[in-house]
Formats: sequence, structure tokens, C-alpha cells
Amino acid sequence: MVTTNAPMYGISTEKPTSTASSSDTSVAPATAPGQAALAVLRLSGPQAIAIADTLWRGKSLAQADSHTAHLGTVLDSRGLQLDQAGAVVYRAPRSFTGQDSVELTVHGSMYVRRELLDTLIKAGARLAEPGEFTRRPLRLVYGLKRK
Repeated sequence: MVTTNAPMYGISTEKPTSTASSSDTSVAPATAPGQAALAVLRLSGPQAIAIADTLWRGKSLAQADSHTAHLGTVLDSRGLQLDQAGAVVYRAPRSFTGQDSVELTVHGSMYVRRELLDTLIKAGARLAEPGEFTRRPLRLVYGLKRK
């Protein structure tokens, strides 16, 4: 088992040893834990845009151009409005990870962060491992293999 910093977001600390794959879609907080004005959650992988679009109300992210920002609303897992949010869409290969990515910016309360992360996981994303968003582009560019 691997311990993560996820308890700060209300997610279990126990998970199987590395199940990360560049073919799945992962999500992680991109901002420091704790209360703040804003918080960013990053999705990366082949289903990143589709997963984000399932809980997004505003311009369709699936039809958005790469490197564009959008204002809308995110829903919780019950389909209720959670928060007003911003979404930035990055299409492969023109993203940090080389994969489709979405960064969702919401208000920084712990409740909103935790609920959005939980909703994205329920929608099909996997909680990213520490350092995963940095390893993904290295694997793509240098052909590094998983250990």
C-alpha cells in the first residue's frame, strides 16, 4: 500500500501499489492544501475532457479549442450546482503531460475541493500518484518505462 496526501481532501489514504498508467485518466489537486481564495484540480489522460464535461455547465468543453479558458458551473455527484468555476482545456499533445488535460479552478473552501475531487473520481478519474503529472511527459518524450 502507498500512503498519499489525500486525507486532506477526504479520500482514503490506502491504495494499491502503483496502478498508474498513461492510458488512464487521473486527477489531483494542483494547489497547496488548506483554505485559500481559489483551488485548482487538474485532470490528465484520454478521458480528461469527457469526464470534466459530465459535471460542467457552460460551453461544452468537448468542443472547446486547446488553450482556452471558460466560465461555468461545476456539479456535485448528485447533479446539484457545487460552485462557479473556470475551466482551461489543453488538448494533446500541446499540454504539460502531452495528453488531454483540464484544469478546473473553483473557490478554495475545503468542502468544495473535497466534493469536486470526489465527484471527478466517481465520474471515472483515478486519484493521481505523487509526481505522476511530471512522470507522464517524461515517459512520452524519453520512452521511460514504469518500474
